[in-house]
Amino acid sequence: MASYFHSSFTTTTTTPLPPAIATTEALSGLHNHSLMISLNPLVVSHRLLDAPLHPDTHVTSSSTPSTYLITDKLPIPFWPTTISYTASFGNTESGLRTQVHAPMGVETIGEWDVLPDKGDKEHSGLVLRETTTVKCNVLLMPYIRATMGKSHDELHKDFVERLLEEQGKHI
Repeated sequence: MASYFHSSFTTTTTTPLPPAIATTEALSGLHNHSLMISLNPLVVSHRLLDAPLHPDTHVTSSSTPSTYLITDKLPIPFWPTTISYTASFGNTESGLRTQVHAPMGVETIGEWDVLPDKGDKEHSGLVLRETTTVKCNVLLMPYIRATMGKSHDELHKDFVERLLEEQGKHI
C-alpha cells in the first residue's frame, strides 16, 4: 500500500580523482566494503551478516552482495542517538552498488562509479560519481538530505585521501 507521506529524492556527488589515482586503485577502494562503511563519519560500528535480512534487495553486481549491520550516531542537537540498519554492497565493473533498509521505512539505493572526467577540460583524469535515491517519509526528508549530504561529502574527501595515503602520496 502506497503512502501519501512517502516521497523520494536523488542526489549526485561527483569528486575529481587526482591523476595519481588509477582506475584499478579506485575500484579496489570501492570494492573494500568495510573501508567504504568506516569512511562514513556517522558510522560507529558495522559487522558482516551471514545472509541478507531483506529478500527484496535489488543490488545487481558482478559478485554476490554482502550484507552488513551498520550503526550510525545521528547528529541530533540535545538528543544524540544511534540507529542501526542493514546495507547490502555489491561490486560492479565500474564501482559499487548499495541498498540500505533503515527504520521508519527509509530505503536508499546507491551507485558509486569510477568514470572518465568528460566535463572538466582542465582535469583529464577520473571522477568518483555517487548517485543515491532515497525513499522516506516527507517529514524526514530535509534531515536525511542534509545529514547524508554532509556525511557523504566527507566520505568522498576521505576516500581520496585514503587512496593517496596507500600510495604514499598526499594532496
